[in-house]
Amino acid sequence: MSPQLAAGKEPVCVPYLCKERQAERTALLLRLTNRGEALPKLWQGVACLALLALDHARKGDGSVIPELAGLNSSIEHVLLDTRSDPASGVTAYRAARANGASSIVGAARSAVSVPLGYVETEDVMPAVSYWSSTPALSDQKLFPLFARTFPSDSDSAAAMVTVLRNMGVPSQTSPARCWEHFSAISVADEYANGYMQAVSRNAAACGLTLSRVSTFEYGNADSAARAVQGLVSGGANIVTANIVLLIAFDVDLPAIFATADELGMLDAPYAWFAPDSFFASDLGALLAAGQLTAGLYGKLAGFNQVFISQKSSAGYARYEAAWRQLTPESCEALGEGGVGPSGDNGYNASRLTAADFRGPPPEVGSYAYDAAAAIALAIQNCSSNGTDGALRDHAAAAARGQELAAAIRGLAFSGASGEVGFKQGLGDRATNGLDIAMFNWQLQPAGGGGGGEKLADVAVLRYSLSTLLTPGGEACAQNATSALPEPDPMWVWLGGGSSPPRDRLVVERERLAADLAASQQRAREAEERERQRQVVLGAVLGPALLLLAAGVLLVVRHFKLAKRRRQLVWRSTRKPPRLRSKASGEYHLFLSHTWSSGQDQVHMIKRRLATLAPQMKIFLDVDDLEEFGTLADNVAASDVVLLFLSRGYFTSKACKIEYTAACRLGKPVVVVHESDENHGGAPLEELRDQCPDECRAHLFGSRAVVPWLRSAPFQLVTLKKIVAVVLSAGGGEAVAEPGKQAGGGGEIARVASEPSTLPRESRVGGSSSGKLERAKSASAEAARRATARAMAPRAPAKKVEWESADLYLHKELKPAAGLGPGPGLTLLYSRHNPGARRVASQLAATVAGCVAVEAPASVGGGRVLPLLVLNARTFEGADGEALAGEVCGWRAAFKETVRANERLRQRQEAASGLAKLTNRLEALTGVDVDGDGDVNEKCLAEAEGRGRSLTLGSNVQSRQDSLGEASGRAQPKHGGAVGEASERVRSSSSASGADSESEEPAGGVEMGRLLLVHMLEPEDDGCRFEQVMAQTPQHLVDDKLYSQIALPWFHAPDYRAAALAVLSHTLVKEGSSAPSSRARGGTRWWPSTRRAPATERRASGRLMFRRRSSAPV
Repeated sequence: MSPQLAAGKEPVCVPYLCKERQAERTALLLRLTNRGEALPKLWQGVACLALLALDHARKGDGSVIPELAGLNSSIEHVLLDTRSDPASGVTAYRAARANGASSIVGAARSAVSVPLGYVETEDVMPAVSYWSSTPALSDQKLFPLFARTFPSDSDSAAAMVTVLRNMGVPSQTSPARCWEHFSAISVADEYANGYMQAVSRNAAACGLTLSRVSTFEYGNADSAARAVQGLVSGGANIVTANIVLLIAFDVDLPAIFATADELGMLDAPYAWFAPDSFFASDLGALLAAGQLTAGLYGKLAGFNQVFISQKSSAGYARYEAAWRQLTPESCEALGEGGVGPSGDNGYNASRLTAADFRGPPPEVGSYAYDAAAAIALAIQNCSSNGTDGALRDHAAAAARGQELAAAIRGLAFSGASGEVGFKQGLGDRATNGLDIAMFNWQLQPAGGGGGGEKLADVAVLRYSLSTLLTPGGEACAQNATSALPEPDPMWVWLGGGSSPPRDRLVVERERLAADLAASQQRAREAEERERQRQVVLGAVLGPALLLLAAGVLLVVRHFKLAKRRRQLVWRSTRKPPRLRSKASGEYHLFLSHTWSSGQDQVHMIKRRLATLAPQMKIFLDVDDLEEFGTLADNVAASDVVLLFLSRGYFTSKACKIEYTAACRLGKPVVVVHESDENHGGAPLEELRDQCPDECRAHLFGSRAVVPWLRSAPFQLVTLKKIVAVVLSAGGGEAVAEPGKQAGGGGEIARVASEPSTLPRESRVGGSSSGKLERAKSASAEAARRATARAMAPRAPAKKVEWESADLYLHKELKPAAGLGPGPGLTLLYSRHNPGARRVASQLAATVAGCVAVEAPASVGGGRVLPLLVLNARTFEGADGEALAGEVCGWRAAFKETVRANERLRQRQEAASGLAKLTNRLEALTGVDVDGDGDVNEKCLAEAEGRGRSLTLGSNVQSRQDSLGEASGRAQPKHGGAVGEASERVRSSSSASGADSESEEPAGGVEMGRLLLVHMLEPEDDGCRFEQVMAQTPQHLVDDKLYSQIALPWFHAPDYRAAALAVLSHTLVKEGSSAPSSRARGGTRWWPSTRRAPATERRASGRLMFRRRSSAPV
């Protein structure tokens, strides 16, 4: 599009349109830095080569391009740095335009050329790029003045896909290879986006699958590292493609390769490919700058690049010769000949050294040379056609730009990068005569006498581009595969391999296919075996199916029973109670609580009830409340209201709405009290006083307050009470439990079947002629009476109040059956302990083998367990002092028992250790060390006997003496009560001491740990534990009397039954742990140590010792 002059205004003379200027001026927009940071110095060489082309045009030097011979152009240049950034590129363009440039050489990156292309089109500024390859720049509607000497990615991407597909075709050297999948890591810019679009389009045509594309931001190391990680993300069981295509620039390579090395992607079986967005020499520069480690640099041997390369052309040979004639000084001089800004344009030829010019030139420099030469040739062609360089207005400038762009596209010359021409109607370079080369990075001697190795790009394949692409420029031409030669035998791959790796996804697919084939074969074999088995077992198949069905039924029944065992059932019928179904918005139970102190407990109540009574529909505000204003309505829609009393309940506004509605509506209420202050509890008297007077009678007078305790057996009683209240309030069916509910129904059938309701004639018969009439009359009369009786008003059925005892749970704690065989357990209580006699007698009645004895009394032997009941009167008055003395005696006897057991254990271990040492010495030396006349036979047995004979009698003696002394100190008048048992133990101990092999002594008495029972309810003089602690003598508290947990005792029958069950199991545990209570598998157990005597057995020529582990005291 051509800019137009504003109407009525004079032409404006801008610098590049001034009449006084007679020379054309072109701007070199080059890639010299990366946003101000230094790039590899090869880019300084590219700039020098572009300047060299303009210098050759001015001098008419045709040493590289013959068409420049005799040109003698007066073209001037402006050298500017795009800083590899789009915004900086636009700034450089504006500077070039302000300095009178009428054409552009550049830019390098597609990300810079695309935004410049829009501005150049607006300004009618022709441009020739030497490295921008994105297919987007081929759009003639958007970029009609853009041309490039570098081939479009549409061609190079198609060639890349063709090469990858060819690598997957089996060959003579690699018959098993097959590449069908690849992944890509791509920078997110115009160049990479266009390249990847061309790759994706051509991959589909070639039968390749692009399995994953991971992108990153240019110049962002973290983003580049995440992109590499994205290729292998998905878990250890996810197989990803091992053929990787990398589209990136040199600044992002350190982060990419470092992350790939950490993930093991730079070793076999990976293969990496890249276009010409970077070169092996860039990696050497990064190594020299310290951005790559030497180890990582060496691992890149085996990397591959595929791009259009004209190194084999005659023009490239002339270009190499011109490169070798340059010096850093000559390059510096070429840069000084320009106009416009200098010193801050990024050009610094002094970075180049003489050694750089002795090596190969940068290949991208050949395209830069041709781009600058194309501008010079086009200007010369326009000048030869009669157009001079003095332009007077914008219209003339637009016409000049259009003419110059057309001249560029009409060029055809033998350039440094081969034969240069442009596709008809486009600015893209023609592909005629272009070659696709594949370079393999290999480590070679660095040269220069410095030693070491460097990466060199070795050409291993070279194809004519026309043989790879279709006439339309698409990949995978029909003759492409056959036209490709075999790879160079010196080709290396990552990890040092000599052959290309296989496609990992193809290998996995083949493995899965093989597994599937094997599985199918096994299935066929199994099917054949099953057919044969059916033929053989046809006669017994029917019974087998019946057995299977029976087994399934048993399993189903087992699960049903298991489910039922977790539910409450009627104790009499063992069937679960049936709750009436509720419509939406109706509930069996409403849970009222304050969030500040009762939320956790109420949540537990709801969860437990959901298991015990699954049919019960329970309202809990955090689960079911939709609006705060509907609380009273939800109370009205519930059968029973549960008030969970905890700290702050009666001061809560929400709770006030709930219990006020329950009182107003007369709803049945069950009050559950949390008394533990550590869990938000408060004293019941305090909560009762906080209750409003108008509600106190209804809330606290209807039924007893139910406690909430932490122990599971007592929690179950509370939950059963709650369910019983719901059933009593009408939440259950009338047929819930037979025997407590009046029957109903069947009245008409009953009346009709009773003989007394029929007329006498129908009962005893009549004349044969009138039997039928009388029968009809009797039936009508019976129906009339039955109807009248059914319609008569009846008294309402009496309401049944269910109790927790009516309900049963299979897993609930039941009282222990008994202690089992043995001397039994003596439960010792004091007459000075209020309530102890009642607790001890009930426990003795519950547990078989347990005897309750009032102290002091004669104890026949076995385990003695003292009982201490804690209530408000435990340590009051003289009885309290006497009780304290008895408790001291019991605890002293228990401690002496523990000490005696420990002493005997230590002596036996010492004797056993000496015996082991003696046996070992005799086994090694063959000498009778202990003088028993036998080598390694009797030592252990005699040592064990000596240990017992030395310790058993004295131990029991000292222990019984301590029992007697302690009991005597507590009760002087009755000190001989335990002494009789002690005397029997002494006599039996002396006998057992003489015979080391005798059984345990008869009549031994062992004092157990004190059993604490805490009464909680006022009916039993119960009180809080703090009150008991306050009344307890300080010397007992200091003696850690309350270091063990006191078990609760209740007055209420249901809670007392649970307490008896808990206590009975405690007694059974204490009695079973007594060493003299049972033989335990036929092994002898000594009364003091609770250990079996050491036994010896000979196995494989060695003595083996076995000892039963001791139970805790």
